[in-house]
Amino acid sequence: MFHPGLNVDHSGQVCSTWGNFHFNTFDGQFFQLPYACNYILATMCDSIMPDFNIQLRRTYDNDIVTSTFTLWLQENVIKLHNVRIERSTDYVKIRSSKLGLTVYWDKQNSLWIEINEKYSGQICGLCGDFNGIKDNEFTENGRAKLGPENNLHLKQLTRAMCEEYFYIKAFSGCHSLLPVAEFVEACIKDLCQCNSSQADCLCDTLSEYSRQCAHAGGQPQSWRTNALCDKKCPFNLEHSECSRPCQDTCSNQQTSQVCAEHCVDGCFCPSGTVFNDIEKNGCVSVNECPCTHNGNIYQAGESYTRTCQKCKCTNGRWNCVKLDCLGTCSLLGGSHITTYDGKAYTFQGNCYYILSKDKEQTVSGSLAQCGTQTCLTEVQLSIQGTTVNRLTIFRPSTFFIIAQTPSFQLTIQMVPIMQVYILVSPEKKGTLNGLCGNFNDIQADDFTTESGQKEGTATTFANIWKARSDCPDQQIHTTDIYYSYNYFVISEKYAKEWCHILTDTDGVFSPCHAEVNPNNYKDRCVYDTCQCANSEECMCAALSSYAHVCAAKGVLLDGWRNNTCGKFSKCEGNMQYSYSQTSCGSTCRSLSGIDYTCKVKHTPVDGCGCAEGTYLNDKDECVSDSSCPCYYNNQNLIKWLCILMHVHFLVTDCKAPMYYFNCSDADPGAKGIECQKSCQTQSPYCISTPCQSGCMCPNGQLVNRHGTCVTEDLCECFHNGLYYQPYETIQENWQLICTTKKCPATCTIFGEGHYKTFDGTRYDFNGDCEYLLAQDYCSNSFTGSFRIITENIPCGTTGTTCSKSIKIFLGERILLNENITDIPYNYSKKIPYKIHTVGIYRIIEASNGLVLYWDNKTSLHIRLSPSFQGKVCGLCGNYDGNGKNDFVTRAGEEVVEPLKFGNSWRVFTTCSKAKIVSSPCELRPHRHTWAAKHCNIINEEGVFGLCHNLVDRSKYYDICMQDTCACDTGGDCECFCTAVAAYAAACREQGICISWRNPTTCPLFCDYYNSPGSCEWHYQSCGDPCIKTCTNPLGHCSNITSIKVEGCFPKCPEDKPYFDEKNMTCVECCNNTCTEKQTNTTTNTTTPSTPSTTIPTTTPSTASTTIPTTTPSTTPSTTPTTTPSTTPSTTTPSTTPSTTTPSTTPSTTTPSTTPSTTTPSTTPSTASTTTPSTTPSTTPSTTPSTTPSTASTTPSTTTTTTSTYFCPVLCQWSEWLDTHKIYYEPNIAEDEFESIESMWKSKKISCEHPQEIKCRHTDVELATQHTDVELSDLKENLICNVSVGLICKHKDQKKGQCYNHEIQVKCCTPSCAPHVHSSTSTPSTTTHSTTTQSTTTQLTTPSTTTQSTTPSTTPSTTPSTTPSTTPSTTTQSTTPSTTLSTTPTTPSTLPSTTPSTTPSTTPSTTPSTTPTTTLSTTPRTPSTTPSTTPSTTPTTTLSTTPTTPSTTPSTTPPTPSTTTSSTTPSTTTSPTTTSTTTPPTTTPCSCTYQTKMFHPGK
Repeated sequence: MFHPGLNVDHSGQVCSTWGNFHFNTFDGQFFQLPYACNYILATMCDSIMPDFNIQLRRTYDNDIVTSTFTLWLQENVIKLHNVRIERSTDYVKIRSSKLGLTVYWDKQNSLWIEINEKYSGQICGLCGDFNGIKDNEFTENGRAKLGPENNLHLKQLTRAMCEEYFYIKAFSGCHSLLPVAEFVEACIKDLCQCNSSQADCLCDTLSEYSRQCAHAGGQPQSWRTNALCDKKCPFNLEHSECSRPCQDTCSNQQTSQVCAEHCVDGCFCPSGTVFNDIEKNGCVSVNECPCTHNGNIYQAGESYTRTCQKCKCTNGRWNCVKLDCLGTCSLLGGSHITTYDGKAYTFQGNCYYILSKDKEQTVSGSLAQCGTQTCLTEVQLSIQGTTVNRLTIFRPSTFFIIAQTPSFQLTIQMVPIMQVYILVSPEKKGTLNGLCGNFNDIQADDFTTESGQKEGTATTFANIWKARSDCPDQQIHTTDIYYSYNYFVISEKYAKEWCHILTDTDGVFSPCHAEVNPNNYKDRCVYDTCQCANSEECMCAALSSYAHVCAAKGVLLDGWRNNTCGKFSKCEGNMQYSYSQTSCGSTCRSLSGIDYTCKVKHTPVDGCGCAEGTYLNDKDECVSDSSCPCYYNNQNLIKWLCILMHVHFLVTDCKAPMYYFNCSDADPGAKGIECQKSCQTQSPYCISTPCQSGCMCPNGQLVNRHGTCVTEDLCECFHNGLYYQPYETIQENWQLICTTKKCPATCTIFGEGHYKTFDGTRYDFNGDCEYLLAQDYCSNSFTGSFRIITENIPCGTTGTTCSKSIKIFLGERILLNENITDIPYNYSKKIPYKIHTVGIYRIIEASNGLVLYWDNKTSLHIRLSPSFQGKVCGLCGNYDGNGKNDFVTRAGEEVVEPLKFGNSWRVFTTCSKAKIVSSPCELRPHRHTWAAKHCNIINEEGVFGLCHNLVDRSKYYDICMQDTCACDTGGDCECFCTAVAAYAAACREQGICISWRNPTTCPLFCDYYNSPGSCEWHYQSCGDPCIKTCTNPLGHCSNITSIKVEGCFPKCPEDKPYFDEKNMTCVECCNNTCTEKQTNTTTNTTTPSTPSTTIPTTTPSTASTTIPTTTPSTTPSTTPTTTPSTTPSTTTPSTTPSTTTPSTTPSTTTPSTTPSTTTPSTTPSTASTTTPSTTPSTTPSTTPSTTPSTASTTPSTTTTTTSTYFCPVLCQWSEWLDTHKIYYEPNIAEDEFESIESMWKSKKISCEHPQEIKCRHTDVELATQHTDVELSDLKENLICNVSVGLICKHKDQKKGQCYNHEIQVKCCTPSCAPHVHSSTSTPSTTTHSTTTQSTTTQLTTPSTTTQSTTPSTTPSTTPSTTPSTTPSTTTQSTTPSTTLSTTPTTPSTLPSTTPSTTPSTTPSTTPSTTPTTTLSTTPRTPSTTPSTTPSTTPTTTLSTTPTTPSTTPSTTPPTPSTTTSSTTPSTTTSPTTTSTTTPPTTTPCSCTYQTKMFHPGK
């Protein structure tokens, strides 16, 4: 079906010329210019170096007008004359995405130009000025330049004939889009000037009308007939006036699905067929499409078999089946290791290392320094149990030794240097460890140790697998970086010349290129040849390793030693060299009994052996069968060829508790220091070498890194190059550990064609075309949800390319380019998405689990949820967890070369294929020094040092060098900055934030966004993407967008907490997030002290507020204001209504000192208490109190101003939340819990007790859209309420399965305005009272406790826990006092209760000399740490609490106090409750931030 939404009107950007010298400018002006001169059609005015210059010359050929034109594109001249640049149906198409220019030419007399709107008003030439004004095309400075009728002598004909053609039914949809009258005039001119049949003269203008109708968004129908402008098509193609220019073919059956261009006329395949571009024989049905493999054509149904794979051609694609295959690990050149899962790395070691091991067998190797390189000097196979009885060892040639066990096979190469290949059976998957990895088909975890830690670099990983405790750890050096340019000058030319034969497409190794990628082997060859003391030996070893791997893939390379490495093929005696040697039936022993070597299947090896008809005897001589001795009871003799290189040091003076172990005095078979266990090498495996004497630890102890003996529980732990103490805990920031769920995966494209797939495979691909990065429309499926296409353009003159534009096909929409233009695409399902900017990235987040990060330049990150695992394809790989099979082509074939893989994912096959790009620094050697100087920032310890042990820097250094050398046409700093930023991003993923930018190195000028005088914008290397914005007022992130990014971030002040992304500024409120401003009203009332008698009353209430007062006392005290108490007392019963006064009073209190007199008593505790204090409450509490007491007389005056609030409620719905995602799949049952409590604790919702809740399902597999299906329609048995959230248990469902759901809750928050109440208390005399009981419910009141200090007989300190947010100053004095309090508050939700009994009899009189004024203002901040303080205080107490010193003096004359003692010990006991507020975090897909406890030695 044609997508009508794509046929948008862009006729205002098109200039055309056709037929009889007709022209139509960009602005729609028609004219005719019948001359055969060379004219400029379009160029940039007043530009010395215009972006383009298009010229046209018309000629007559037998009265037929033909055209040639010349096109200059930024100094590159393209002359076209019957030359095809890109074929689009019947047209030649030239396009420059960089400029926004497209030229179509029908190779005859029709040409049209389409340019980008950015050139508006800048164009000169016959195409006009492109300013949108039609009438001024032929004027300059007010004077006419050219008129439409200049020099034209027309014969007037009736218009009826022309109008009849343009008003036919086929053009009915065009009349409202185009000026029909202008084309009628052109038609009349054609007829007047016609020298042939009228039908021929009409065709050009009618065809142009049809073409421009399509440009304007119309769909012209078929109007041609056999007699009028008929078109013939080749093969079985059919002509159409309006069809997609992107034709489906056998090799790309999805071209039309990604076609974003308007319809054109031309020849097309009939519906239901595709063009057979492989055999080029017309249109066929899909099931008739052939396939290709290694240049050969296979018809539908045919198949081929390769190593570990069988493939069959079906519907033009290869359907391949994996076969059980041996895993292979290799150690080549003494330092290059390739794991079973295909991860290649280089390590320069100097010790014994465990290469691979399981429970019964261990393969180890000895690496030693050989001059400037590392050599493999020994290989050992250790076997436990009965496996040793099934061991076979033999020499198939003089170059190799093979050892075979039931599950291991070792192929050890001895000539020219030692190399080893380890093969294991498929049954060993997931059971192995060592330098060869774990063999689980996942490359990304090959650096995982036995304890489960994943090391960041090859060096730190290899150090873990030392088999000897006396070897030092190897350090990471810059020289580990190969593929770079620090070659030894003498060997460089020799190495490049000879190693290049590996990649020569016509060379002796080329037959294997389709099976084994030669590029890595060539790089290793150059590195080893330059480093090796004997360069020829190392070079020949590198070539032989490629030949051996090819033989293992079934490609036997003959003759490669004819021109190089020939000296190693010269054999001694009567032996002969062969490329495929075997020991089966070639020895004298094989003549006398069973030859067990014949049962061992192994890769063909080269070397010297006996000629046919001769046999090898025990003297390594080839003799005839008659010269062979006879053998009886032949036994399998084991003979090792080992090169041992050991250095022994005799040490007899040992530091206790070490002791000296002397091998000469030990029993036979004893083990010396070679088997000493250390904290780093606790493996029970011991290298079988001759006993070595030295200092050893006693049994049960191990050597640590300092050389001392410790027990195992005191061993340090080693991880990523750092040591950690026993039981020390570290947190690996942002490193996700999955429990029962899988985590999202990311594909990265950056710089000049550098890719990292979802499964971690890295490769380079430079192609100047549009390419499909990722899609879920795989295997020619039509039921996916997204496609992502990028267009690469050249970055320099060396052939490198960069990604500069993107297209995202998301359901029914297409998102285009940096402005993210949204246009309709088709009528498929709708997928909601949102776009926002964070740091340097534009982020597009779709509801189907796709998130795209783009810096609008050359860096692109695609992040997919686990639901896409195994369902995607493209340049980003297949996301199946196995990086070895990422190179699957569009045709379904697994290949080894990135070039072939990348070319297969071209969007349009008409685009030319990419080619191999040479090293930019070799092509531009003058840029090498500049690049090396700047890229060395990656190696600087002072900048990236913290990351060197976590992320291998060598790859990023090489990328930086390559890109910086390649960008030689400007923008070199951008290329350099992108490469370094990529390494910083990799460090950021490991939790290391590197602030590497500065004013001279890739600066980001964040101050540009600051308005004058403001300082909101700042650079952050690890910015949090979850900030409060107008589009995201809660600041919540989805599961797969909560990753740190760099860039400019606003730091919004408290009074402007929201970031307006549209205007790039902080605002007070937006999108109805504004609340009513709080107003504070204060009334101050002072009443003189008047004697009165106050009877304590019983005050039943539900809420009260403690008002700060000042009361003289004989005993100073510090009252813990966060500890509410319950005080039973005996008073005269009375009932008085209470006043509810919420308060939030953070304050700072000035201490004062008041002398007091205490009369001792014979009772256990007597205290006369007159306490000047100010005690604002800070703790939400409920305080029922009953206080038995004796009479107390206290004259006082207290003025209190309190505020109550009228609180309108502001409610807001949260986003749809899905914290426990499950996947509805057949035969997989899983429960789902969307917990309100967990969402509140993780700050995904703004309240603990929501008012309302909505629940819905999210499974896209359902027939209808999930937004339209009610839960009741699914007939599920589940819980959905505001108390718990959503609970679905699979056992409660009729189908035994739960769908996936998400919930949305409504949270309501009061917005309070204060009302003022004033009260006055006069001096009073309190008589003996009975019962006073009250219940006090306090609001959240952060405050600072008032300090009072008074001489006392018993010092005591009562701790107080009081949060304070806004301090205020309180000036204390004795009563009478005046207290002014302004206290806005919020409701409390965390009460606590502290019962207490406090006896007190205090008649006292204290005149006031200094009135006290207390003003406190507190923002609405809830208290989160209520606490209770148990105390027993039967004594006189002196309390001291540090506070803010008073600046107001207080005078209190001594006043006698009479105290009637009572014996009533005070007891206050209450449990302590503490809650902590933490910043909101997002936990992706049940993955948690990894906190690791290091157990001793693990």
